[in-house]
Parts: sequence; structure tokens; C-alpha cells
Amino acid sequence: MSRNPLLLIHVTVGNNLKMNPDEIINHKIDKIKYHYDLTDGFQVSSSYLKLSNGKIIDLPHYHNLEKISIDSRLENSKKNYKKAKRINRKEREKIQGQSIVDIHYCFYENESDEERRAHIELSNGMYLTEENYGVVGMSIGLILRNKEEFDRLKNELEDGFEIRSYLREIKNVS
Repeated sequence: MSRNPLLLIHVTVGNNLKMNPDEIINHKIDKIKYHYDLTDGFQVSSSYLKLSNGKIIDLPHYHNLEKISIDSRLENSKKNYKKAKRINRKEREKIQGQSIVDIHYCFYENESDEERRAHIELSNGMYLTEENYGVVGMSIGLILRNKEEFDRLKNELEDGFEIRSYLREIKNVS
């Protein structure tokens, strides 16, 4: 890459709908909720994290300078968070109270893979991501992996796909 990309995460505090990953790394996840819709045989799921700094974020995407956009759904994130449901207790206990250690972004042929959510690395060694869309019958929603499962996922990616650590592989690229 020839220049440092601008990485953004959607948040719902004030008028600022975007923030840099450095602003969420090291914060604890206080709550996690999800919203599910089914329309015309198509499933849509969105997850929201409430952080220890009071900000509510969705699971991040990677955006470079040419692709900055604000999804209209994000303007309603705070309202959606209030209406969203809690995840099951077993999974919630693995996520809530954990600090965000790093964010691992998905790429295809050295470009942002905007179809996939990033993986949030947690202080307990787990990795959190989600599948947002799918036809009825497909599994969508939050996905929680341990280190071994995450490493296997990275090693089994199809040609051209890769997952990069924000702190180790993206942040200081110039």
C-alpha cells in the first residue's frame, strides 16, 4: 500500500458517526445486543457493542479514503440498540467485560473486503465477528471463535483473501 488508509468504525455518540480504531482498542465491552429482521426470505442481523466509554458501535468494516460513507441505518443505531435483544447468556459471558485488544480487517486482492465484517480480538483470546445477511436457512449473526479457530480460518482462506491486524499490519503503513 502506498499510503496509510483511513479506518473508520461507526458510532452513535453525538453527530460523530465515525471514529478511528484507536478510539475503541483497550475499551471494555459493557453490553452486546443484536437486531434481527426477516424480509422477503432474506435475513438481516446487526450487532451492537456498548463500550466502557459509553459509545455504541457496530462491528467495524474497513474503509479507505475513497469509500467513506454513512449508512442511513447508522443514524438509527442508538434507537436500534435500545430495541435490540440480548444474546444468549453463555455467549454473552464470553464477551461482556472483555477489552478490545485489536481489530482484524478482511481484504481481497489487497483491497478492502467490504462484504465482510472485521474480527474483534478480545482480551480473553476470543475473536468476535458477524455475518449480516443471508437467505433463510443460512446461519447469520454473531460468530465467536477461539484463537485456534481464528488461525485456521486465516489459513483456509481462498486465494486472494487475507485478514490483517490493525495494530501490527495496518496502523503504521505509510
